Amino acid sequence: MAVIDIVLDLPDRRPRILLDLDDSHSNERTITGWIQGGRFYEPDVSLALTRLVREGDCAVDIGANAGFFTILLGALTGPGGCCRWSRKLYVGAALHKFGLEQVNTPSLR
Repeated sequence: MAVIDIVLDLPDRRPRILLDLDDSHSNERTITGWIQGGRFYEPDVSLALTRLVREGDCAVDIGANAGFFTILLGALTGPGGCCRWSRKLYVGAALHKFGLEQVNTPSLR
């Protein structure tokens, strides 16, 4: 699937996230369905994060699954913040696609 480029139009900022989802994985196909329908994936969680997480914050995504929230948190915390995740195969692959392995997103061990 092509990379999905999303700019979040928030009241105080416009963070950008890039998603490269593989629809052969059911968990990633679910995320694609939400986004193609014009909605946030797990909108209650996504919207709460956009309201709570600020640039410069440090955030942790435990059980990161396909990496949607990890990538969202990375965009919300910005270059001055940090986003950490519990190590999962999918997240490492998702971040590697965009060269983010060493950019404010170190893995927790």
